[in-house]
Amino acid sequence: MPKRPGARITKGFAAFTVAAAATGALLVSAPTASAAGYLNACLSEVGQTQAPNGMWVPAGNFAMGSSGNCVREIQENLLRYFPLTSWERGNGDFVDGQFGYRTDSAVRRMQEQYRLEVDGIVGPRTWSVLLSLASG
Repeated sequence: MPKRPGARITKGFAAFTVAAAATGALLVSAPTASAAGYLNACLSEVGQTQAPNGMWVPAGNFAMGSSGNCVREIQENLLRYFPLTSWERGNGDFVDGQFGYRTDSAVRRMQEQYRLEVDGIVGPRTWSVLLSLASG
């Protein structure tokens, strides 16, 4: 039985679609590697402590004016696992390692939603919620 002329195009398109999907999957999963890198870098910078719930979290408190890999980890978890407002998200530059007004707003809203003390400070209790969201 002769092949239809369009059959070859369809197979080619299917191969392209599979390749594009595979590439897209790699692009989508790439931030996960950087997110793990942020947490590992944070832990190597500040060490860890045990939160009241027994979970091990980065040591120290982070708030307005803080910067670095720990702040990037906070921002990455908020961006991925907490519904940010469009203002908080900004123009795709939310994860910048600077704990400013947008990060403070997102942290406070997250603290309120999870019935934590709403103070804008990411300490052991807030860390445990953020990391629990990430581990899902």
